[in-house]
Amino acid sequence: MIGDTSFFIDLIREKPEALQKLQEIIDSEEEFKITTPTIFELFTGAFLSKKETEYGKLKEIVQEFNIIEFDMTAAEEAARINADLKKRGKQIESEDCMIAGIAQVHGETVLTRNVKHFGQIPNLRVESY
Repeated sequence: MIGDTSFFIDLIREKPEALQKLQEIIDSEEEFKITTPTIFELFTGAFLSKKETEYGKLKEIVQEFNIIEFDMTAAEEAARINADLKKRGKQIESEDCMIAGIAQVHGETVLTRNVKHFGQIPNLRVESY
């Protein structure tokens, strides 16, 4: 399972539903992952907020999870997803297409609060909390 940016933001903010979901994942011994586009989005937010405590907390959290890189295969899949959405008159952030591309290539489910965006992508497994 891959955590989307919204999930990690909720973890940083210590939202009970995100903390509970993380505990369920830990208890199930399922491998939980983070993607490089999510790390990009999280660090961008931290640098914009200029909150040293948030940046430090973020760095700690990110290091706890396995990182899946945005590689050539994922880039191709993300581009296909992006083009398909645009053809259908739908638009989501490029980073969300990248996260979805990584998930598709690796056969992973995306854990997110942002079901509205990810739910538009055919055949993508999406879970919320």
